[in-house]
Amino acid sequence: MDIKKTEINLNLESYKHEGYFVEVSIDLLIEAGSYITLLVNLYDDNKLIWNEDQAVIGGNLVRLYKLICGVLDNVCDQKGEFVQIFTRLAFECIVNTRYLINNYNEKTIISYKLNSLKTDKRLYTEIKSCIAERDNIVLPIEQRMMSSIEKLFAKSNIELNIDHKTERNWGNKNFFEKTKSLGLDKLYLSHFSLTSNEIHGSWSDLMFHHLETNSDGNFVPNFDWETPRPQPLTAIAFLVPTLLIEYLETFFDDIPIELFTKIKGLENRILLFMELHEEWLKKSP
Repeated sequence: MDIKKTEINLNLESYKHEGYFVEVSIDLLIEAGSYITLLVNLYDDNKLIWNEDQAVIGGNLVRLYKLICGVLDNVCDQKGEFVQIFTRLAFECIVNTRYLINNYNEKTIISYKLNSLKTDKRLYTEIKSCIAERDNIVLPIEQRMMSSIEKLFAKSNIELNIDHKTERNWGNKNFFEKTKSLGLDKLYLSHFSLTSNEIHGSWSDLMFHHLETNSDGNFVPNFDWETPRPQPLTAIAFLVPTLLIEYLETFFDDIPIELFTKIKGLENRILLFMELHEEWLKKSP
């Protein structure tokens, strides 16, 4: 797979406005996503399958690629609020995947699965309770829902009818603790923690993006979209190479050094570009 290398123009004068930086950020994020698709299609011992433990890692890499596509689509549509939401989701995916890789053992994998399935189990129990209350008459929609949940548990190789003990947080760490264990806590606090507002629709999200105040201090609707900026794109792109290198080092024995060199080179170019943008911001009026 021939992945196009994004060249970085170091001449600050060529960046007439921030849109030029957005264009390069798009190319860098596309390049990062391309390496994800390349590595996801590498299989140990040339076996073109994953076992159920490997599938937890591989599935998260596929999810990350799709989230990056969501980021790029919304940048092109000039919908900055959605860019923030998708980059936050991508960051969570990166943290979860790296934590799984760095703690790759049966206990962590089972904890991840059980925590993910506890809502499905709660729904299944509630449906069974409703059926019992009407003398075991099963509605068609209930049958379909139960069948879907049963298949999910069966494919996950987890017994549905056993009361599994689940931790409040899988891996016995909350999300911030996971970022801290990976050395990403400061990045989380500075770049991604506030985007929880966009995901959940808090008051500050409404104030920044969906409302305006008139001269009387009253509120009026704001249907304009925020213009996407480079920082969310480059932040995600910068995190991808480390994830991919950890993935290669953990699951593969014989990887060409050229591949490691290219992925590391991408990381260095993204860092250089981030520093270039910061320098441009300092000089901008």
